[in-house]
Amino acid sequence: MGWKQQIETEHFADPGSDAKAYMSELRKIEKESGLSQTFSFDISYADFEIYNVLIEETVMSLVYATITVVVVVLFITFNI
Repeated sequence: MGWKQQIETEHFADPGSDAKAYMSELRKIEKESGLSQTFSFDISYADFEIYNVLIEETVMSLVYATITVVVVVLFITFNI
């Protein structure tokens, strides 16, 4: 026995800001009104979540790449 509800997501004019607000509101509703450890899912949510983590993950990737390059160059040029 189970229960299923379907929500249709409309297309956003500006996904960069609208999608972030939509996902924040959706997660807030799930937290306040939903069952514990139960989350909604739609394939378009994956695209929306990218806007939430894009800058943070890009910065971390660039930091890791820079650190790696510096370490490799130091080992090769200083002959440690």
